[in-house]
Amino acid sequence: PYETFGGGARPMIPRWSLVHDTIDTSGGRDSPVYNTNGIFDDARQHLTRRWNDPAGRALIERDIAWIVDHNGGANRVVVVDYPDRDFVGRTLAELASEMDMTYHEVVVHMALNGYRGLLGGARTRGYGMHDMDVVNYYRQEYTATASDAGVSGIDGVPGFASVPGAHPRHFGAFTRKIARYVKELNAISLPFAIRSMTGLPARIIGLQDRGLLRQGYKADIVIFDYDRIQDRATVLEPALYSEGVDYVMVNGVLTVDGGEFTDALPGEVVLRQGRPIS
Repeated sequence: PYETFGGGARPMIPRWSLVHDTIDTSGGRDSPVYNTNGIFDDARQHLTRRWNDPAGRALIERDIAWIVDHNGGANRVVVVDYPDRDFVGRTLAELASEMDMTYHEVVVHMALNGYRGLLGGARTRGYGMHDMDVVNYYRQEYTATASDAGVSGIDGVPGFASVPGAHPRHFGAFTRKIARYVKELNAISLPFAIRSMTGLPARIIGLQDRGLLRQGYKADIVIFDYDRIQDRATVLEPALYSEGVDYVMVNGVLTVDGGEFTDALPGEVVLRQGRPIS
């Protein structure tokens, strides 16, 4: 439920501009060739050479414009991690104005002066969708809710760390759907939202004894305060717990009690019923 895409914080620089001329980049930005070990070792050298050539600069600017536009435009691409912390939280358009550059030049500046070993030198996030895009998806009967996120965590918790530029959906997807699209925008009803998080996904993946409050079903239950429920995670602070979720029960065991983790780990691998393990 966000206007920013997933897939990690994205570089705004075209990948082909960072590799040697002998590399076949005709496969596009997702070509397997870019997974070759060491292919970006001399990225700054290759980018500088191309940028100083008028023809090369024109091609780089063309592709930066396409990437930035695809991610919402210079006014909606935000720097979320960069060595110079004054850049963080600013859009490309804001930086361009303050630095008396074009946004294309800002992108190249970050690539040449930012983190070594990180494509583009910076982590950026684009707001490439509009709230109404999300609303239109959410109003469909077939739309189920998912965080679509991997494992993330809070700094200081053993085995976990918050990653700079991580998507806030790790910590806020479900609470945001209620806080933003039910309470704030009144775009969908609360029962409709709850169904999309519980009974509908259970049906989609074939879980016959979960997703509903019904006798004989597994007790996977969340109790939240409707007035207090709120996501807190943002693109700049993605590892913030939500508020208003007071109790969580997994397989009949309390895992959150009064808003605090109980240390209980009753979760288990759940397989689609009637489908063999592959």
